[in-house]
Amino acid sequence: NARAKAEGVNTPMWIEAAANIGDLAEEVFAPASPPGAKTFVAEFERFRSLHEIDRAELMQIFQELAPKLKISYYARCGFSHNLIGLRACVTVLHLFREDAEVVELCARCLRYSVVGHSFNRD
Repeated sequence: NARAKAEGVNTPMWIEAAANIGDLAEEVFAPASPPGAKTFVAEFERFRSLHEIDRAELMQIFQELAPKLKISYYARCGFSHNLIGLRACVTVLHLFREDAEVVELCARCLRYSVVGHSFNRD
């Protein structure tokens, strides 16, 4: 379809950014269904508590994601797929509001995600 082509769906940068966001979502969101039930990322409904989240993993995800978002429109599209990236970042900002290093990396990714991408910006 034309929209998928315009957003670079399945291009390397789109796939890598979407994978990073999937990792981020798994780190900050808890599944709404019990373990073993069929769930999809879009069905994650609650966020984990701060002590359940691996801060080092979070930092690594943001460090890998930021340069992709900075240079690639397609990465920005992968980031916003199903709005998971935006939701996950808002959750991180809420949970880690007293951790300047995490907040800075998360905010950097959010800034990069809106550059030249009206869907993410609006």
